[in-house]
Amino acid sequence: PTRSEADKKRLLRGTPDPADPRDINEYEDRTEEERERTDQRIFRHVLTDDPDKVEEERYEVEGLFRLADSLKHHTEAKFAELLKVLDSSDVIRLEDEKLLIFTEHRDTLESLAKRLEEKGYTVATIHGGMDVDSRKQAQRQFRTRAKIMVATDAAGEGINLQFCRYLINWDIPWNPNRLEQRMGRIHRYGQTGDVWVYNLVAQNTREGSVLQKVLSKLDVMREQMGSDRVYDVIDELLEDVPLVRLIENAIDAEDEAASAAETDAALSAASKEKAARLMAFQKKTSLASRLDLRSARELRDASDERRLQPLFIQRFFERAWTACEGTLRKDDHFSVWHIGPTPTALLDVARERRQPLSERYDTPFVFDKQLVSVASQVRVPERTKLMGPGHPLFDTLIEWAIREARQAFAKGATLVDPNIAKPQRIWLVRSTIEDGRRAVRQDWRKPPVHERLAVVVHDHMGLRSTSPSYLLSCMAPETTVPVPEVESRSSEEIQAWAYEQITERQIEQVKAVRAEECELRRRYLNTAFTDLILELQAELNDLQQAQICGEDNHEEADRLRRRIEDLKSRKADRLKELELMMKLNANLPEIMTEAVILPAPMARVEGEEETVSRGVPLRRDDEVEAVAMDVAMRYEHSRGWTPTDVSQDGEHYDIRSEGPSGEKRFIEVKGRAQSGAIVLTGPEMDKLRQLGERAWLYVVTFCKGKRPRLRVIQDPISRLKPEMLYRQIQFVVEEGDWAQQGEEVLAPDSSEGGDFPATSEFGNQERSR
Repeated sequence: PTRSEADKKRLLRGTPDPADPRDINEYEDRTEEERERTDQRIFRHVLTDDPDKVEEERYEVEGLFRLADSLKHHTEAKFAELLKVLDSSDVIRLEDEKLLIFTEHRDTLESLAKRLEEKGYTVATIHGGMDVDSRKQAQRQFRTRAKIMVATDAAGEGINLQFCRYLINWDIPWNPNRLEQRMGRIHRYGQTGDVWVYNLVAQNTREGSVLQKVLSKLDVMREQMGSDRVYDVIDELLEDVPLVRLIENAIDAEDEAASAAETDAALSAASKEKAARLMAFQKKTSLASRLDLRSARELRDASDERRLQPLFIQRFFERAWTACEGTLRKDDHFSVWHIGPTPTALLDVARERRQPLSERYDTPFVFDKQLVSVASQVRVPERTKLMGPGHPLFDTLIEWAIREARQAFAKGATLVDPNIAKPQRIWLVRSTIEDGRRAVRQDWRKPPVHERLAVVVHDHMGLRSTSPSYLLSCMAPETTVPVPEVESRSSEEIQAWAYEQITERQIEQVKAVRAEECELRRRYLNTAFTDLILELQAELNDLQQAQICGEDNHEEADRLRRRIEDLKSRKADRLKELELMMKLNANLPEIMTEAVILPAPMARVEGEEETVSRGVPLRRDDEVEAVAMDVAMRYEHSRGWTPTDVSQDGEHYDIRSEGPSGEKRFIEVKGRAQSGAIVLTGPEMDKLRQLGERAWLYVVTFCKGKRPRLRVIQDPISRLKPEMLYRQIQFVVEEGDWAQQGEEVLAPDSSEGGDFPATSEFGNQERSR
């Protein structure tokens, strides 16, 4: 094409177009449409008017076309890796799951969308060449019909896709702000699930090596800080990291080691401390600042304390998988597991539930998410997957196990608890809360808004409730035993008691949390919708003023009016939904099963003898345990901490103690009438192992004397050597073992009701982590 004389002169002088960006960083900050216009101007400037050079370029282009044509039948490595991600992510095949793929360029988008459609996927696309209405149409198509959306960064500007929770970055932008915007399309207010982001990076290229270091740095920070919010501050976090220059230098560098060292040095500017400051500032300046952060932290801590332990997940999978005739083996070299073909019984359950399930899983598995995290120090094979709740295979196995156990549940069971002296009867109860949305929408498949499992115990003291984890301390009898007469209660009595003692308290707790949540949402909706409506109303007023002056803009004005009415309607619908969320109703508790719990035969009371016999269970002495708990509680008070007795809550530790700065100890208390070995249950050991250095063992000896002795041991499972005493339920720790660990504290005279010293040198120091 013929260029203007002004263009030619500007090009010859090297004078840039005023509309062009001054450097690559400014170029990267432009919107997609602005970058395309700049590309077109640059392209026009580099075209030549010389016929000989045009012919020379034509031959060169033809050579490139021939080379490209020769590659048609070769699989692109990047596309092959994408297909691996799609094949290995079973959840992508679920009916209501979506996948968002970001590319840098429109031609890449079109090629990728075509190839995915050829593989049988339904695909929607968004790019900078589409107008607003076309983008909205593509968004609706993605929500209702398409499985995958392929988008350029145009989808990162003003489009909300939080109904999708899987994102793949096909190309990694050199601008951190655009990377942050991409994640923000799905990781935002309204997202209800965990968000998964895959970054496809060719690590064996110089550009890829820099990008991989950046992404790994962010992931390590996330692991260290325990928060995904680090991805919300990527742009500010990397503002002192000259990413473009690092990539350019890596591409041009003759010394790769020096270039890598420069990258590492630059990334040191993105410190964990800086990320923490940015996240704190963002919290203060956002809507989230209205939340009670202390309550949120307590909720997080409680979730961490009570999370399903990897060991329990592993045990269940091993037993259930073997029971349904599956094969399983541990790797000879790594801490991973390999499984054989999926059993037919599971495939049948999956087909009935329309759950996607492969007939074979060739990738190795682990049960602990820490092993597959970026920050893990344990080496595992590539493509190792996490097995646990949420994985289609694990969820199908749970459903199969429930179905298999249904008949046994209906019959009830007889179990043994070595810690009790008299038989007792228990009922496993499920208490559920619903809100008004379920009834209005007539969608009875939706789960309740809150549910709680509890065990109702009937013993010589009457009725009481405890955690269902109590069942972990029980086992089946070794032989057939006669079941003694144990007083029972009718189902109606148990349901009425459970409703009063469990469900009514549950609904009060849910109401308090729901009220705070709905109030926060109500403020947000009022602010967000009102601001947007006022903004559109101002635009409409401007158009109406222009109409008075003779401008024909009726079509645009009508569009704005419809938009304003739509927003008002949506606001009313959202507020109505909040009202329904506050209409909480409690269902009558459901009795799932019942069981008779027997004492272990031949069990001895702890403290009757100084030695223990392997294979003979020990039963705790309630009087000794009460003295030990009193000593431990008084000791915590003397340290200025606030202890809470949780020994009846089924937590598998006895005291949760909080320090002045919010730090916590989780304490298992063991008492002895005189001295000697102590006994830990299997669940207690598992819980102490999970809590690590936050776990403490308090051993109180001479509980029946005037001056008990207290020994405190931090992280006891890593220090002690428990040996099995009785059927994987009880483990003994000899006195010669525990007495060599921790520190001893001399308790005051119990008969005088004295107290510990005001401070304890040892008690106020935690072992450094």
